[in-house]
Amino acid sequence: MNIICLSASNTKLMGEKSASTKVCHLIKEMITEKSNDAKVEVVPLLQYNLIPCTFCGVCSKDGTCPFDNDFNTVYEKIIKADAVIIVTPYYSTIPVKLTMILEKMNEIFYAGWLGNSKYIPPIYQKSFGIIGHGGMPETEQSLKYYHTNLITPIANTLRGLGGTIVSVRDEFPNGTAFGLENENCIKNSETQIFPEITQNYEKISQSIEPLVHKIISKIAQEL
Repeated sequence: MNIICLSASNTKLMGEKSASTKVCHLIKEMITEKSNDAKVEVVPLLQYNLIPCTFCGVCSKDGTCPFDNDFNTVYEKIIKADAVIIVTPYYSTIPVKLTMILEKMNEIFYAGWLGNSKYIPPIYQKSFGIIGHGGMPETEQSLKYYHTNLITPIANTLRGLGGTIVSVRDEFPNGTAFGLENENCIKNSETQIFPEITQNYEKISQSIEPLVHKIISKIAQEL
């Protein structure tokens, strides 16, 4: 069982301490505790210097980007994985590096289809779990906001590329979201312009566990 957990955070100040990346490590612990044969790799997009797509069409030759080796590295990990879990913060929209990954995957699909109408994308029927979060206190309204503006667009893109979205709630069929425990989690910092934000990772673990469990169960049945 090979799973990658992709952190879409691009917060250089936080680095490995970003909520997205820390949640990816929580997921890794969850999965390895439940399955002895599971291999989970955390992939922080912050560490990759991705280049925007210019729609040159050269990827039609072999399904890779000739100008972006870091994208090719991440894309190969996605292709080889049995499942992909994306943990993404909400900025003003989808974080830019995740957008670049999705955009290039879409162009590779489109270029492949133009050359062969029976082209099957490499992520066809691959399982994806999407976890979104942001800086608002967690309420039904804020969770709905993250699902509508962050999780659903990502899910729609992946479905368009042939992926399968794993969900656990009929109300929110495209993934799972979490917010801050309360307003006291945001405190002004004396040393930096951005506030200090604390997370209740025990509560977050309980929130995301059903999705992680469903992904493990789904892969186990398929392998």
